Amino acid sequence: MLNRSQLAEAHSFCARATSQPDEGDSNLTNVGPGQASHSKLLMAYMCTFMNVSEAQGNTAQLLQTGNAEDSASSRGNTGRIKVPTTRKQMLLSPERNQWLQAELKELNSMKEKGVWEEVHYPKDRKAKIAPFQWVYTLKYNTDGEVAKFKARLVILGNLVPTDGPVYAPTSDFQNVRLICAIAAGNAWLLTMRDISTAFLNADIDEEIYMLPPEQLALPRGILLRLKKSLYGLSTSPRSWFKCFTKTLKKMGCRLVGIDEVLFVYENASGHRIIGTIFVDDILLASQTEAVLSEFLLKLSNHFEFSESPQATGTFLGVKITQDLTKGTVDLNQTHFIHQIVQRFEIPHKSVRSVLPHDYVSSYHLEDDLVSSERQIRLYQALLGSLLYLTAATRPDVCFAVSLLSRFAKQPRICDITAAIHLTQYVYQTREQGLTFSQSGTFFNQQHYHNTLIAASDSTWGTDPITRRSQGGIVISFNGGPVTFSSKLQKVVSLSSTEAELYSCSNCAKALRTLRSILLELGFVQRDPTTILVDNAAVIHLLRDRRAFSKLKHIAIRHRFTLQMVDENEVIAVKISTTYNPADILTKVCPVSKIRQLAPFLFGNAMLMSQVDD
Repeated sequence: MLNRSQLAEAHSFCARATSQPDEGDSNLTNVGPGQASHSKLLMAYMCTFMNVSEAQGNTAQLLQTGNAEDSASSRGNTGRIKVPTTRKQMLLSPERNQWLQAELKELNSMKEKGVWEEVHYPKDRKAKIAPFQWVYTLKYNTDGEVAKFKARLVILGNLVPTDGPVYAPTSDFQNVRLICAIAAGNAWLLTMRDISTAFLNADIDEEIYMLPPEQLALPRGILLRLKKSLYGLSTSPRSWFKCFTKTLKKMGCRLVGIDEVLFVYENASGHRIIGTIFVDDILLASQTEAVLSEFLLKLSNHFEFSESPQATGTFLGVKITQDLTKGTVDLNQTHFIHQIVQRFEIPHKSVRSVLPHDYVSSYHLEDDLVSSERQIRLYQALLGSLLYLTAATRPDVCFAVSLLSRFAKQPRICDITAAIHLTQYVYQTREQGLTFSQSGTFFNQQHYHNTLIAASDSTWGTDPITRRSQGGIVISFNGGPVTFSSKLQKVVSLSSTEAELYSCSNCAKALRTLRSILLELGFVQRDPTTILVDNAAVIHLLRDRRAFSKLKHIAIRHRFTLQMVDENEVIAVKISTTYNPADILTKVCPVSKIRQLAPFLFGNAMLMSQVDD
């Protein structure tokens, strides 16, 4: 028998030997494929402690133990339910009964809504006929647990030629954050609703046929003539949006903005609801519970809501938590970050920066390219997940994701290493999110309640490859940012003033949109909106009207921003670079600076005491 130290050494040898499996034959039983040559080495090692027969038995036992641990580890990494991509996979999955129930529910819903009618095969040879497909998805709650099995019956709309318009506007995270800021700043109630089978409420204008699913057991020669906008048709999103906005107008709602994805409902008492829609998800901020009940009752006469709607839960993958006692609304994506780490199997590691220091200083230098197509796709998928974070709740990693995205087409080894490091930083600060408060935005020893305040910044020619500058803007409303971005500027600036003015003009454009929306929503910005700028020359250009001959080539951009100053829409105010919140959006800053500017950038103190410089 082996003693404890010898057993530990044998386990270590086994782990090293099986870490790089080779193909080969083996005389041992119950040894997995690819371990033959390693098992012979391990057996030779065991023979130094015991006779051959004992070595053979102990070798097999150790390898089986290793296989069992690997298998358990594999099940742990893939413990989440695997979503089938075909119906054949679904019928073979362990969750077959749940998927079949979801299919039955989908078919019953379509039958109730009269989505199709059964007809004989059309005589017209040019008739639009397309097959169907089942699409399976899982819906998770805020704890990352499976809340619902969903099965969608879709038509392969790519096989149906369409000549008409197909564009359908949808809301974005700026509107979501703006509604949350209004609700927090004015103690309005936030509510979310999900419209069940939304597309099936819209009528279809053209004659389209679909092959029937086998569950309907229809006789041969029978097709389904669509009467409603089934999922999969390129025109369905537009038809549904037109149906929904038409219903809102009938209910007395007023559509807001150019794309009309925001709406306002006001009852006889003058109480209001402000809402937005993203396909079939609705976010509402109501002034009173009475107006909310009235609105939902009217809307339920036209559309059916999904069961068990949560008053405050997740919207577009963002957890929204409202505390009426404290007067705050919090947004975070902790559960989504957990999913990213699990999906890409990112190892947990304590990091002290947003990106590796050596990568920031040498990312423009040549490095070995990634040759594996699979690794390239994984890198692009990881970037997509990180981009979703930056679009919603994480302005602190906007620049880092923007930098890594420049190499999305052909990543290098260093880019993958940096992306893993960034994900580890995000996981380490996974509780970090945005907070909007009733007290408003606190800056420079004063509170800005229901008032916009912005900051802009830019580097100058910092990209070594293109010599373009990185611009960043952030606009706060009621404590938290409603707009933030970090983008590589499209032109090469000839001076730091030009780069700063470019960024300032982008901020002014965003402010014009927000001021217009807030005006329609009833939150008029009576005073010029402050834009914090750390470049003295830009202040002179916009406030003191000093003209520089060297800047004549950017006269149009200068004139646009100056016009907004003349119309009392914006005012540029000098701020030190040390305290400029937009500075974090233009470069990789140390954690200490992110923590310092967190109250403006996040609306709260940074929840990352475990990360130190």
